[in-house]
Amino acid sequence: MSLRIDYKQLAALDAVIREQSFDKAARSLHITQSAVSQRLSQLEHSVGQRLLTRAQPMAPTAQGEHLLRHVRQVALLERELEHRMNADADSYQVLAVAVSNDTLAWFVRTCMQWMPSTPRTLLQVYVDDESRTQQMMRNGTVLGCISQHPTALPGGEVTELGAMRFYCVATPAFARQHFPHGMTDSALARAPAVLVSHDDPLHFDFLAQQHPDFNGVFPFHLIPSINEFVDVITAGAGFGLVSSLLIGERLNQGELVDLCPAAPFHLPLFWHRWAMQSTLISRLTDSLMAEARRLLD
Repeated sequence: MSLRIDYKQLAALDAVIREQSFDKAARSLHITQSAVSQRLSQLEHSVGQRLLTRAQPMAPTAQGEHLLRHVRQVALLERELEHRMNADADSYQVLAVAVSNDTLAWFVRTCMQWMPSTPRTLLQVYVDDESRTQQMMRNGTVLGCISQHPTALPGGEVTELGAMRFYCVATPAFARQHFPHGMTDSALARAPAVLVSHDDPLHFDFLAQQHPDFNGVFPFHLIPSINEFVDVITAGAGFGLVSSLLIGERLNQGELVDLCPAAPFHLPLFWHRWAMQSTLISRLTDSLMAEARRLLD
């Protein structure tokens, strides 16, 4: 079957997913709500499949993800072409990427080494756990992501960045009070942990690796921001896993101690992006690889 692409229809699908509303999608496209519905219906009819789940939150189906990915890649290439053709054009290139809380500061710092000299370019960063960032790339929300998954998505490319070391840390006073005999199962069941989410994969992976018989029931603080996450640990209110990029100096100065020095925890990181000829993506890939060689294990 030959598929004829109608980009106005694809734009309607993209807008509905992005805005999570037919009415808001219509306003963003400067057309009526009925026109959005009609274009989406025509698109579904032309491909012979549903492309959107109407429940909240609205999400693309598997076929819808393919089309979203395509239209967003095309939009990036068009903006890059317009930028090269007319440097004074009143438009922006958008670089949308998904990273984790642990890699956010490093990623932004890497981008800021070259983005200020790249005019009319906007950075949009989405944050989720390393185990889930790939889904945002799969559904077309972002053009690349840092993930713990080593396998490239269909139509994508992947580069191994290296391994980020994490320390399980607490203040010396907290360690003396809650772990006087080390990180035993009984101590873990009573000591307050610090998590970034209820199902914090990093923390639970660490427990599974170091304490496979531990039942996983323990008190915890829920702190979804990495800066405040580290602040809670530094204040002596709990213990948790923090990357070496964030707390190296605090360990060296004795402000925090490594609770598990004999068994370091490493998280392999991979840079995923779509296989497309994009100057922005290529430049970002080169920068990330250079910084990874310098900072990661």
